[in-house]
Amino acid sequence: MKKFLLTLSGLAMTVFLSACMQQTPQTGAPAADGTAPAGMNNLYMVGIMILLIGGFYFFAIRPQQKKDKETKKMRENLSKGDRVTTIGGIYARVLDVDDQKVTLEVGPGPDRTIVTVARWAIGTIEGEKENPNQIDESSNTKH
Repeated sequence: MKKFLLTLSGLAMTVFLSACMQQTPQTGAPAADGTAPAGMNNLYMVGIMILLIGGFYFFAIRPQQKKDKETKKMRENLSKGDRVTTIGGIYARVLDVDDQKVTLEVGPGPDRTIVTVARWAIGTIEGEKENPNQIDESSNTKH
């Protein structure tokens, strides 16, 4: 959708610029053949450009700002015990949350790894919160 809007706005800009550069007299009176004066064509082109820019804002920029706002809120609400996925695709459980860093526990069983990542590297919060003091007994058993 974004690629389509960018192509459409580029095409509209090309048409707009070519209409503005036409070497036609700007008398303001209707032409003899009944067409609109050249000044009116430019006014229509400006209107089309405003509509395209408005459409681009509402279909591309505004949704991205909303998504960024939700992601920021999610990262601010991180707490101990949350199951998260990092932007690198690592599934982990939050052990500690600092202003800039998050300490994660990665992996099942007794071979769990502790990793510290930047807070902005948390992509999503997955499912239910776990008790951070509870160890998953099913992952400790060997199969």
